Amino acid sequence: MIYNLCQYIEDEMPAEIVFKNHRVKIGAARSVPDRNILVRESPGGIRPAWAGNILQPIQVITRDKDAPKARALAYDVYNLLNDRIGLILPATTVDGVIYPAFQTAQISSTNVPYPIGPDANGRFEFSINLNLIYGR
Repeated sequence: MIYNLCQYIEDEMPAEIVFKNHRVKIGAARSVPDRNILVRESPGGIRPAWAGNILQPIQVITRDKDAPKARALAYDVYNLLNDRIGLILPATTVDGVIYPAFQTAQISSTNVPYPIGPDANGRFEFSINLNLIYGR
């Protein structure tokens, strides 16, 4: 699910770098790019009593050297994902494993993007928390 969601963001925002669960250097790069989107699975993944769906909390953290740019990026992601019903997340392949496309029941934010402060290198970060509901 996390890989499909990241693939969707990459498809819709091709100029942005999206990391899955962890920020890591890309190829021979000496460091992780200052501007990026980190999508993390949050604790949860519970099966509510209704409809047999799974509710998976997701955290999205945007980062940039400039606070207004990090905020704008966070709102771009927020507007892309919030209040989506029946969104089909695309198939993707990671390390030779195929993750087939699937349809979400709902993606909704629990908050608007908010600042979480600069990281250790002075780059500004904003966070969005989402609930992704999907069937098995």
